[in-house]
Amino acid sequence: MQDLHNQISPVAQFAAQVSDNTEQVASGWVDLQGYDSCEFVFAFGTLADAGAEFTPKIEYSVDGTNDSGDVADADLLPIGTGQEAAAQVIQSGDDSVVRLGYIGGERWVRAALVVTNNASAADVACVALRGHPAVAPTA
Repeated sequence: MQDLHNQISPVAQFAAQVSDNTEQVASGWVDLQGYDSCEFVFAFGTLADAGAEFTPKIEYSVDGTNDSGDVADADLLPIGTGQEAAAQVIQSGDDSVVRLGYIGGERWVRAALVVTNNASAADVACVALRGHPAVAPTA
């Protein structure tokens, strides 16, 4: 086995948040200076509303303050197109985990979750894992 513990730096994005709306939930910005990769891990608990949809996406900022837009498909993993749609979780997706990787060149990124058709509580959390640090160990 290899050491992963000292090669990643987790950053909480939204912590076990109960989302009972039909809007977008966005986290704080993740500073990638000194890291060459980032993986966003979304964990879903109980999803009660029939027809509810939760679509993860990644946004970027040029200054760490203002939203500059959605990350292009070419800068997301898995490689291809429509990664956000493929990562979508619907009401029957209780206790599921999905992830999106970022391989672009922007210093500031964050997780966002587009919530539709949801009127009751839904447990959702997200962690960003910064990886391939310029200086290790990170812990």
